[in-house]
Amino acid sequence: MHHTTPARPELSSRLHQLLLAGQIGADEPGAVIAVYRDGTLLASACAGLADAPGGAALSPDTMMNVASISKQMTAAAVLLAVRAGTLDLDADLRGLVPELQLSGVTLRNCLNHTAGLPDYLAVAYTVGMPEIEIAALRTFLDWLSRVGAHEFRPRERQSYSNTGYVLAAVALERAAGKPFPLVLAETVLLPLGMTGSFSTTVLGEFSAGMAFSFTRTDSGEFEKETMGVGTVAPVRGVNGDGEVITSLNEFGAWQGFLLDGRVLGEDIRQALLTKTVLTDGRETSYGFGIEHETRAHTTAYAHSGGMWGFSAYSIVDPATGISVACFSNRGGFRSSEAAWTAMHFASGFGDVAGHWYSTQTFMGAQLAVQADGNLAARTGLTEDAETAHWAGGHVWHGADDFARIEAIPTGLAITSWFGITDRYERVEPVAEYPRGLLGAYREPTFDAAYLFEERGDELWLVPPGREPERVLPFGRRHGGWIGETTLGWVLFDGTRAEPVRIGLGTYSTALFRAEREQ
Repeated sequence: MHHTTPARPELSSRLHQLLLAGQIGADEPGAVIAVYRDGTLLASACAGLADAPGGAALSPDTMMNVASISKQMTAAAVLLAVRAGTLDLDADLRGLVPELQLSGVTLRNCLNHTAGLPDYLAVAYTVGMPEIEIAALRTFLDWLSRVGAHEFRPRERQSYSNTGYVLAAVALERAAGKPFPLVLAETVLLPLGMTGSFSTTVLGEFSAGMAFSFTRTDSGEFEKETMGVGTVAPVRGVNGDGEVITSLNEFGAWQGFLLDGRVLGEDIRQALLTKTVLTDGRETSYGFGIEHETRAHTTAYAHSGGMWGFSAYSIVDPATGISVACFSNRGGFRSSEAAWTAMHFASGFGDVAGHWYSTQTFMGAQLAVQADGNLAARTGLTEDAETAHWAGGHVWHGADDFARIEAIPTGLAITSWFGITDRYERVEPVAEYPRGLLGAYREPTFDAAYLFEERGDELWLVPPGREPERVLPFGRRHGGWIGETTLGWVLFDGTRAEPVRIGLGTYSTALFRAEREQ
């Protein structure tokens, strides 16, 4: 049983605010992201449309092409056939795929990218052939028959190649005597309960509930990627290197298998995870469709995917049982960065993200978790964030105002460059300002006049001897409202009876309503 940090009840809304809000318009293609514990959906956030404009909103049920993440499932299907005696991982592949002219290539080489075969998509790009054209299986096999040389001897190097996975799917299909998508469904998807998921069989195949994908033009408009739907003849397409269509609600079952080998078997899981060893003895970080990746405190099984405007990323942390998936139908969306940020957020670093205010001085802090586990930290009084680098555990080291940040049971301890440590507590972010704050005030020591006034829908402060400046809403603590300006922090308890306080660092002063002194 995995031990995990309990998720906050508002995890879904916090993921949406952190990763999607302000980035994706309501009428645009977008992204979906989910956090799972032990393969069970824990929280999700969605933004954008499955088809723009006017399509259905993206949801955890929306079916998307996960592209190269499909390689993990292809490898599992091959390994299950090896277990059943239908395939041999180390036999010359020409016995099943005679179109291949090169000797010495095995299924093992294909699954761990050591076959030395050119990537067919890179070839198509180089010669100006549309991807949809070479993605026809007959065209692919015709090209394969004309490949006359290895790029390197098998197992001498590791070079990512979609070609190997297409070959693996062809070999499995021919050994099983049935189409690869059917084999994948019968041996992997259906046993795991992924009953709505499938691999496409023909080019241009589309199913109800699927999202279209979009790329962004130079003018900023979104252009639909047809994926061949309605534009090409429904001929047989390649499989194995991508083409699996699934949803957030079903994908957790696959990640659950990667955690403990459920349903398909621990032997299949271990074979997927085993890192590749090259002929010179070097061990790589890639197994069969699995990249072993470490960022900050998390070492995970990961893989990316991207094709035709779709992007996807999967992360599984065996130490905590937490996993993350991010799918997008919006070209240019950085699914890997969003997924890793969500992973750090869900596995403990999320307790650090947010708005904080000192319990000892007039100072606030706004922290955001980054994909590499570092923090983007700002005091609230500057536009540019500082980077605080993860230093192990729940400690980050930076500079200036954030020389050291440490999560402690009562909140945060933040140490500035000159060695002073303040304790901070979390505050609830706010977007509005209290109208009860408006009015004229006087500072009693110097009899200085201050004015809080409304300009449009913004709050402005007119201080003595300075230009007016906007007061930005920052947070709410103990019923009181906190605002930020370059002059300092503004604290208002929400009543007219108590003075407003304004200050920065160790200094603050009370402002009394002008009418009270008359």
